[in-house]
Amino acid sequence: MDSIIAPPARELMYDGPADAWEANGREFLEHYEGLCSLKPHERMLDVGCGIGRKTLPLLGYLTPPGSYEGFDCNYLGVRWCQENISPRYPNFRFQHVDVYAPGYNPSGQINPAGFHFPYQNNEFDFVMLGSVFTHLGHGGVKNYLGEIQRVLKPGGRCLITYFLRSAYETAHAMFPYPCLGGWCQDGKFPEKAIAYDEGHIRTLYQDAGLDIDGVFYGSWSGSKGLSYQDMILAYKRDDS
Repeated sequence: MDSIIAPPARELMYDGPADAWEANGREFLEHYEGLCSLKPHERMLDVGCGIGRKTLPLLGYLTPPGSYEGFDCNYLGVRWCQENISPRYPNFRFQHVDVYAPGYNPSGQINPAGFHFPYQNNEFDFVMLGSVFTHLGHGGVKNYLGEIQRVLKPGGRCLITYFLRSAYETAHAMFPYPCLGGWCQDGKFPEKAIAYDEGHIRTLYQDAGLDIDGVFYGSWSGSKGLSYQDMILAYKRDDS
């Protein structure tokens, strides 16, 4: 954890349990280095960057010409990052996007199924989505995978976390309600937590031009896992 910038106040930690806030950030830096081979000179995009949970540990790792772009639909989280991180680390930039998300931006005007990432083609070496698709309907997931493929450089990689319903027998009981192209825990608030069929997700990757390198099952169902949620590491197909 970077020693210069302190984490936000506990009451601002909307993007996960406050007690695990710093530990989660350190964990994912290990995944970025070991699992994803992220190098300090590379350019990274964090989709759903929150209020810096997974960003602060990167401050001492991604160094110029390495850079970081993050966007989120929650304005308060983005503002905290803009005010506390970017002035000291100008290679770390954040922006708010007005995407509709019932739990984080209920007044959002942009449908995630049609959202265009605000970046150029072939711009990033690495793209990360932590606990984004676990709150996003099928149309948004399909569109985001296409956008990830677009903004990645050929051969670039992405790490995305999921609840994969087919990964565990207990998942069928934990996500009992069909909704939004997957299954949810709460039929009255589907976006609270959504699981998807692993086989269908694999098909979406194939259609988007992303080649899966590994599926790493999580501990959310009670099994021993590499992380809490399931994770998929994939590469942008290089057809050159």
